[in-house]
Amino acid sequence: MPKIIDKGAEARLLGSTFLGVDVVIKDRVRKNYRIEEIDSSIRKERTRSEARIMCAASACGARVPLVLWVGSSVLVLTRIYGAMLNRLVEGGRADGQDLFGIMSDAGRQLALLHRNGIVHGDYTTANIIVDRQHKAWIIDFGLGELTSSLESRAVDVLLMKRSVSAALYSCFLESYLSSRGYDDADKVVARLADIERRGRYQKRTLG
Repeated sequence: MPKIIDKGAEARLLGSTFLGVDVVIKDRVRKNYRIEEIDSSIRKERTRSEARIMCAASACGARVPLVLWVGSSVLVLTRIYGAMLNRLVEGGRADGQDLFGIMSDAGRQLALLHRNGIVHGDYTTANIIVDRQHKAWIIDFGLGELTSSLESRAVDVLLMKRSVSAALYSCFLESYLSSRGYDDADKVVARLADIERRGRYQKRTLG
């Protein structure tokens, strides 16, 4: 019998087994405020889009759960066991794990995605699981895109910057910038600086 692991605004996550494998079932919930036919179409498209992105991420070597089955509004994914990175960061420790090493790994993983035209869309510590080998696994591609947009890639980096301390971000960014085979990293960081400048300007004009 599947057991609820978590429940968010868009979907509920259930733990179960599938063909003898421990899995997570991501079930996009019905939105009662939407017309049923429109809601069904939206959930179907978002589910298929997320599956495509995760398969592309897996194919390029990124650490993501494997997609085992796709339904109209359901994804069956291999279950990754470990600790959520946001909880490790908030606690200021990693139970013997090196937070700086984990952040470096998270930077390399994001560079790998970006090098292959994949944007996560919500790249924060809340969407990274740290396994027993201290490796970062990326989850929840519900806001992801298959794009090489500098702006979108820069937002991925910015979201991580806003979710960790300056010291951890520095480690993350150094790894992102130095990843082999990724030539656009400097351009992405330059666009990030531009986004932050625009944000400061908007605050001044609104204030």
